[in-house]
Amino acid sequence: MSARVGGGPGAKSAPGPARPRIYVAHPMSAYKTAHARRLVATLGKVLPDADVVDPEQLAWATSEAWFDAWPDVLAGLSGVVVFAAADETIGLGCVLELTDALAAGVALAGLDSSGLRRLEGFRLLPESKRTWRSIARLLLGARIAPTRYMRALADGGNIDP
Repeated sequence: MSARVGGGPGAKSAPGPARPRIYVAHPMSAYKTAHARRLVATLGKVLPDADVVDPEQLAWATSEAWFDAWPDVLAGLSGVVVFAAADETIGLGCVLELTDALAAGVALAGLDSSGLRRLEGFRLLPESKRTWRSIARLLLGARIAPTRYMRALADGGNIDP
C-alpha cells in the first residue's frame, strides 16, 4: 500500500479502516525543489499506511487563505512531520503549524535524509537574519522507527525515545 500525497480538507478515501493523516510541514522556500520532492517521497515510503498531506499540493493562493484554512486542516490530522529547507531553516508558517500541532496534541516528528527523527524543537535565528521564509533552525534528535511513530498516532501523540 502506498501513501497518497495530497487530499485537502474533505478529501474522500476508499472505504475501510481510517488511515492516519500526516501533514508534512515544510517551508515555502523549499516548494518546487528536488529537496522537497525527495523528502515528501521518503515520508510516503517510510509511512506507507498513512495519507501524507503536502501543503504544497494544497496550493493556497495567499498566506491569508492558508491562515483561514489551517484550523480545519489541523483538526483532521493525526500527526505532523516537519523538514527544513536545504539551508536547514524553516519559516514562520512552519513555526505556527508546529506550535498549533503541539497545542492540539498531535504526534510531532522531524524528517531528514536519514528518516524520521525526534523533534526536539527549533531555535530562532538571530533577529537580524530572520525573514518570514527563514526564521528558525529545526532541532532534531534521535531517529524514530516508523512503527513507533505510527503507534504514537494511536496512543495520543506521545513518542517514546
